[in-house]
Amino acid sequence: MADAYVAYAADDAEWVGVLTKRLRAHGVSALGDRHHLLPGSVVVHEVEDAIRSASTGLVVFSPAAMAQAWLRQEYAALFQASADRDLRLVPVLLGNAGPPPFAATRLPMDFRQLPAEGAAFEDRVALLARIIRGEQPPDELLRKVEDVQDDLSVVRSGPVRPLTGPAEPSVVICHAHADLEYVRGLGRRLADAGLPVWTAGRLTWGDDWVWAIRRQLASAVAVVVVMSPEAQAAQDVSRDILEGQRLGRPFFPVLLRGERHYLLASSWYFDARGGALPGPAELRQLQRLLKRSGGGLRNEHPVFTPVPRPGYRAAVRPPVDASLATLHALLAAGEVEQADVLTTALLLQEAGRHEYGFIRPMGEDAERALPDGFLDAVDTVWASLLPSGERGGLHGFRAQTRRARPEGRGHRAFAALAVAYGWTDAPHAPSPRYETFVRAAACAPEDYPAFFPTLRSPQNEARKDWHDQWSLTVRAIHQRLADWPGAEHQLEDHDDTGT
Repeated sequence: MADAYVAYAADDAEWVGVLTKRLRAHGVSALGDRHHLLPGSVVVHEVEDAIRSASTGLVVFSPAAMAQAWLRQEYAALFQASADRDLRLVPVLLGNAGPPPFAATRLPMDFRQLPAEGAAFEDRVALLARIIRGEQPPDELLRKVEDVQDDLSVVRSGPVRPLTGPAEPSVVICHAHADLEYVRGLGRRLADAGLPVWTAGRLTWGDDWVWAIRRQLASAVAVVVVMSPEAQAAQDVSRDILEGQRLGRPFFPVLLRGERHYLLASSWYFDARGGALPGPAELRQLQRLLKRSGGGLRNEHPVFTPVPRPGYRAAVRPPVDASLATLHALLAAGEVEQADVLTTALLLQEAGRHEYGFIRPMGEDAERALPDGFLDAVDTVWASLLPSGERGGLHGFRAQTRRARPEGRGHRAFAALAVAYGWTDAPHAPSPRYETFVRAAACAPEDYPAFFPTLRSPQNEARKDWHDQWSLTVRAIHQRLADWPGAEHQLEDHDDTGT
């Protein structure tokens, strides 16, 4: 029985030979694919038996790899085995190649730009050997090869996996790779305070990192976001924030450098500029959240060093084009709920109300700062979710305008829109929290036309007046849409066709 099965292209046989030889030197038996089978063997049966007996599958992705039909079949078989019996699937990157979409959900071992000799190569082989044996690598070895697991900037994709809660809910720290040194100190401070801590650094090569991060966020005691210019630009950090907001998790933003992240503009934050770490008051806040979640402190008598109280910093506003591109990418990936949360954040940002979390109707907020071109760009992205002929799509502002526009003022106007857009069945019915409210429509958007965008801000739902703020924002935006070019025509289309 081999510890690992290695699938690779014939062009990479020489390099794989060096890899398997070095793995054997570390006590790991690695079986190459059909190129190492004995004469007379039935290739399919031998390969199936080898994959079935291995605990780890290595797929070498190189420029030559995915052009070979046999390797694609081996990759599919290994991927299926990883789903059926928890075989660890580790993408191995070689040359200038990247992994295909499904493999991109697994943390890869990156040998690109490395010669098959020398200290850097040996460090990666030693780490890979420990991963195959199921051993925890020593910290000094991880520090030598700490490039991938703390820099999750790969585009997220892959099959949906049911989320099951981790053994222990934790304080989840989201950060950019550039802030890793501060995050290590922050993690130690939180752990010294008796708090369970989880970061992407806890992942290991071959883990399904998309699923693992979502599982942690789903039961997070709190989501600590280390804010910096690098975090602002990191798509994976933004997606983690959106996922946490969608799930209604508490946030604990930490401003390390630069300005606040625009997705957390209306949230309190801890000012860590200069490298400050949370003090007793902030740690007690996290401890209360842990107690509320049913967890217990690991250290009942923590010792803290006082730190200065935070000051005020404005939130940074990312370029509109970049934000719209992110919105399009989310919808293209089927992340409807995250796209909905992001849309609200973009509208708040454009209206200059992102630090308040809602928009006022009958004022200048929407009229002044929501130009027709911006509204049209957002609507075009949403219409692409489910296109429906010349009039646009099943979702977006035009789809909603075809169904109803605000009449009158106050809550009655909001209630009428909520019924028309499918947000509620009755004008005065209670509205559940965001995750429950949006679940059915996100799973089957074709059955809920004009439902999106909802203009809800899940991060505000810890406030007692969150529903009033949502009502104000909906009325403000849809009063602005009443003056949008083509709004009258859109409404007439709906009246004439009954759609």
